[in-house]
Amino acid sequence: MEQMEHSCPFCSRKYPSSPDLVKHKYEEHKEAMFRCLACTEVVTLFDTYREVIEHAAQVHRVSVEAAAQSSVFLPDRKCKYK
Repeated sequence: MEQMEHSCPFCSRKYPSSPDLVKHKYEEHKEAMFRCLACTEVVTLFDTYREVIEHAAQVHRVSVEAAAQSSVFLPDRKCKYK
């Protein structure tokens, strides 16, 4: 029997693999996830606002402080996936 190691941060369901968990989150919790509005080619979703800020620093080379103050990365409903 396959071990369920990956827990959903939104509902605590467990999945045997990371791809299964990602699929579940996109299907069941998309509206609760944060979107990077700077990513224009692909919809990039994150579980937490902190993950969006860290993504901005790494991918878009924006300082954490600047990202936290930018309207592109603010944690309001506009940044959630719709």
